[in-house]
Amino acid sequence: MKIRIEEAVWRELTEHLLARDDVETAAVLLGEVVGADGSVLAVRGWSPVPDDGYLIRRVDQIRIDPVAINRLVRPARDRGLAVFTIHSHPMALDAWFSHADDLGDARLLPSFARQVPGVPHGSLVLARSRALVARALVGGEVVPATVSIVG
Repeated sequence: MKIRIEEAVWRELTEHLLARDDVETAAVLLGEVVGADGSVLAVRGWSPVPDDGYLIRRVDQIRIDPVAINRLVRPARDRGLAVFTIHSHPMALDAWFSHADDLGDARLLPSFARQVPGVPHGSLVLARSRALVARALVGGEVVPATVSIVG
């Protein structure tokens, strides 16, 4: 799975995610599957998780209010778009999925797949160094994803 993000969008997104180093920060990406084989996702927009959308927000953990997630995901449901969450690890130089990320994605990604079937869904983690890791739920299986910044 490949994820394509326009450079201007990426710059704005990373500035938002890395604005604070005292807490993790999250956003939701909405994307459209492009290409004949469906293996490329073009990000068409993103929305920040609002400050009041966090149930827990610390330097090493976040939990987002389900109501906030539902509001952010509604456009994807309406338009059949893929949903990818992205959040920062503000103190990390390397990007990796924590155990808490694994547990959260195990619940969240299948929920996205039920709400918007037929498209991949996934998550990304951005480190302070701007290192990035991504994964996608494709056909019921979690697979690594690569990210390309274009334009």
